[in-house]
Amino acid sequence: MAVQAQCNSSSGSDPVCYEEGSGPLAVIIIPSLLVLSTLIVVSQIIWSFITKRSSAQIITGSSLNVNEGDPVPLDTGFGTLRPAQDALGLWEIPAQCSLEGVELLQMGRYGPIFMGQLKQDNTSTAVVIKTLKDRSNQLEATEFVDFIHFHVAVSKHKNIVEMLYCQTRRTPMYLVLEASIPGNLLHFLWSLREDRCGASDNFQTFSERSVYLVAKQVAAGLDYLYSYHRIIHGDVAARNVLIGSGLSVKVSGLDLAFKSRQSKTVDNEQEANVPVKWQAPERMMRLPLTDRSDV
Repeated sequence: MAVQAQCNSSSGSDPVCYEEGSGPLAVIIIPSLLVLSTLIVVSQIIWSFITKRSSAQIITGSSLNVNEGDPVPLDTGFGTLRPAQDALGLWEIPAQCSLEGVELLQMGRYGPIFMGQLKQDNTSTAVVIKTLKDRSNQLEATEFVDFIHFHVAVSKHKNIVEMLYCQTRRTPMYLVLEASIPGNLLHFLWSLREDRCGASDNFQTFSERSVYLVAKQVAAGLDYLYSYHRIIHGDVAARNVLIGSGLSVKVSGLDLAFKSRQSKTVDNEQEANVPVKWQAPERMMRLPLTDRSDV
C-alpha cells in the first residue's frame, strides 16, 4: 500500500512507477506477439509445401494427354502471350503425340522437370519435360515462353540439346527436350568406374581417343553458342553433357545462359550453385569472362 501511495503521489516520469505500472501489460502483449509470429511462420511453411506439392502433380500421371487442360487466356492471367504463341505455332506438340511414363525428375527454376517417353507414329523417344508451375503469374509465364524461344534459337547445332516440342496454348505449359541414353556424362563415367572390376566391354572401348572425341564435341557446341549467339554457357558440368549412342555428345543445361542473355549480366544467384571445379579460372577469380571461358 505504501508503494501504491508513493506512485500515486509521484509524477508520471518516475521510472519505478512506470515499470511497475506497465508490467502486467507487457506480460500479456509479448507472449501474444511471440505466438502470433510463430503461427505466421508455420502457416507460410505449410502453404509453401502445399504449393510445391500441387505443382509437382501437374503431369505426374502414368500418361499425359497433351490436349487436356484449359486454353491459356489472352487477355487475363497470362495476358499478352498471343505474339509468342503464334511464333511458336510450328513447335506446338501435335495432337497425335502423347507423353507416357512421366516421372518427376527434380524441381526446376520454372516448375517440375520430368522424364518420360514421347509416343509418335509407333515410335518412342526418351524426353525431358520442363513445365511451368501451376498458378504462375503473367511475368513468370512470359519468361517461360521466352525460355522456349531461346531454345528454338540455339537448338540448331548437332552438339546442342535439341528442342522437340512445346505447349503454350493450353495448361500445363511445358517444353519437351530430347533425352539421351545412357545418360549424362557424370552418370556415364560413374557406370564405367563401377564396371571396371567386372571387365566391362564398355570400359575397354572408352580410350584416350574417346575422351578426346567427347571433349571435342563439347567444345564445338560451346563454340557455336558464342560464335553465333554471343552466349556464354557458364555451367559446363558433366551433368550438363548428354552422352548418346556412338559417344555422340550434346550440351544441355542452358538455364544460366538464358538468364545471363536476358539480363545482360551473369546471374549471381544461379552462378553460386555452379561447382567451383567446373568454372573457368577467370570466373573463379571474378575476372571478366571471355568467349573462351567455356571452351
